[in-house]
Formats: sequence, structure tokens, C-alpha cells
Amino acid sequence: IQRNIEMFFSNKGYFYDRRKNFYKNQGKPASRIFSIQTTAQAIESILYSNPHTTRSRPTSLLKDHGTYYRIFNIKNDFNIYLNCCLLCKKTYDFCLKSEELELKSKILNFRLHLSRIAVSFILGKSQYNIEDVQKINIDEYNQGIFDQTVNFLTNTIDFYINEDKEANLINMAKTKRFTDRIIEALSNQI
Repeated sequence: IQRNIEMFFSNKGYFYDRRKNFYKNQGKPASRIFSIQTTAQAIESILYSNPHTTRSRPTSLLKDHGTYYRIFNIKNDFNIYLNCCLLCKKTYDFCLKSEELELKSKILNFRLHLSRIAVSFILGKSQYNIEDVQKINIDEYNQGIFDQTVNFLTNTIDFYINEDKEANLINMAKTKRFTDRIIEALSNQI
């Protein structure tokens, strides 16, 4: 499956780095290279609504065989891998462009959460399936949707902190409880 994903990305003008730094060493643009780990984080965050897991244990995500085979399921259309990577990349790029330093420092810990939320706003659904995500036109994800996503996230963070005065941003990003709060809030809004 790793070779097939690599070929699929290549046919679309992107590079799936199944051999660490292979494409970097060939001088390919970093903005078009996605590692196995980055891809796994994107899939786990967006498809399985587990951004907290990818945030709390990014390097051990692929060490569990069950998780690995769920993420890299041979039955998946390969476009799902590219779409999830591009959605996360676009979210990260939007985060970096933010000129409000306080906001930027607040949301950078939540960029995987932002990607998950953005998919709901793009699709107009709080819950979605794999077919929905693989059909997303990445160009639909624009600054307006990102701003809406950030507003939603910051409101959810503020609400969460009001409930739990001892919560801090870094730990919140790593807890299932906060992700559950996001999903619940999305269900109420969309």
C-alpha cells in the first residue's frame, strides 16, 4: 500500500516520502512532500475524528498494528490520503499567515483539530464519511472557511475553559474530552 500511495501522489504532482528524506534529497519542493507520519496524522485526525490522539502521541501512532491497518486500509481510495494531507497542509499554511500573534499561538496547538472542523464546514455536516472526504475539492477550502473554523474553535476553547478552570491549551489539544466537546458543538451548529 505504501508504494501505491507513493505512485498515486506522484501522478498528482505530490511526493509521498515513504523513504525518509528521499524526495527532499532529490530537491523536490518541501510544500509538496508528505511523510508517512504526516499522512497518518491527517487520516486519524480527519477521518477518525481523533486529532487529540495524533497530537498526544504522534510518533507512536503507527506502532500499533490495529491503528496502522485502519489508517492504511488497502480498500481506501488513494485520493483520501492526498485530500487529508492537503487539508492539513492548507490549515497549517492559513495558521502561519495569521498576523494576530496571540491568536496564532493559541491555534497552532490545534491545527489538526482545525483541519477536522474545517472538513465539517466544507461539507456542511458535523459527521461525514470517507466518501465525503475523498470527493472534497481542496479549492473550496478558502480563507473564509478557515476564519469560520478558527472562530468556532476559539469559542469552543473559551467555553471549555469556563467549564474547567484548570484546563490549559497544550493539554486540551491532547484530550479526547476536548475533541468530544468539538464534535458535540459541531452537531449543535451544523
